[in-house]
Amino acid sequence: MKTFTLFRANLSPDGPTFGRLEDEENAQVCVTLELPWLGNAHSVSCIPAGTYPAHRYLSPKRGYEVFMLDDVPLRSSIELHIGNTAHDTDGCVLLGTAAGLLNGQRGITGSGDAFRKFMNLCAGEQNIVVHIVDPAPPAEAA
Repeated sequence: MKTFTLFRANLSPDGPTFGRLEDEENAQVCVTLELPWLGNAHSVSCIPAGTYPAHRYLSPKRGYEVFMLDDVPLRSSIELHIGNTAHDTDGCVLLGTAAGLLNGQRGITGSGDAFRKFMNLCAGEQNIVVHIVDPAPPAEAA
């Protein structure tokens, strides 16, 4: 079973949460975009850091196969899918090739390409594991 690690670069209530998804060899697969941290509130917050099994799933909302995270505390239907801005996610993880501005909004570009790359890496896999790691808190000044 393949394992991926999502390293979040930021975590605040003030804007999207950006990160990078790495494979088992610590190679970057893509960048990620999630909602800001708002206490794990449904459809407005990213999910808590943790280790989540995920399964391949034909998403009726998207119309294509995605991986859905399982065992997310107090949440369900958390998918890894295509999208560019916080508007495109209801708490899911979006995959892209780079962070940037899209129509004045912070977002990610190349989402379709990044998603296809991720799904190709998962070819033949029905289940994967995704570790989500929050950024380290800033060091206190001495």
